[in-house]
Amino acid sequence: MADSESPLRLGERVSGRLAGPGDVAGYTLTLDSDRTVLFDPQGGDVTVRLNNASTGNLLTFYPGSTTEYYGKFLSAGKYSIEVSASGRTTSDYAFSVYDMLSAAVQHGDSTQISGELPAGRQLVIHSFDVVAGQTYNLDFILPTSSAEDIRF
Repeated sequence: MADSESPLRLGERVSGRLAGPGDVAGYTLTLDSDRTVLFDPQGGDVTVRLNNASTGNLLTFYPGSTTEYYGKFLSAGKYSIEVSASGRTTSDYAFSVYDMLSAAVQHGDSTQISGELPAGRQLVIHSFDVVAGQTYNLDFILPTSSAEDIRF
């Protein structure tokens, strides 16, 4: 358990450095209403655990696995996020935490979605209206060359 915990707000990017195995950084996340929260790992040889007081561990992920995102429906309340060194050396780490609904770019019933990453963000979420029972196809046109990672 971390000696102290820093408050974290949805939409923030968290980054830090742990000195070595056994070191722990702590954060708190307080939600005023039920939400689906999305964790966007951005690197680090650490283990991140999302906990709450009543049920304990709710989610564990490794920010070094930057090809996956982790979503979790959370009820209103206070949560702790514990970052612990999992390797044998010092480790920098980074991840972002988003409220899935408020972070989404709304497209309504548009038939075409396109755009760039919003400034300062590592991830973009698109939302569009659908009709129950209908079939939808998502086609992606990728740039011929890009220095950016493209994840779906």
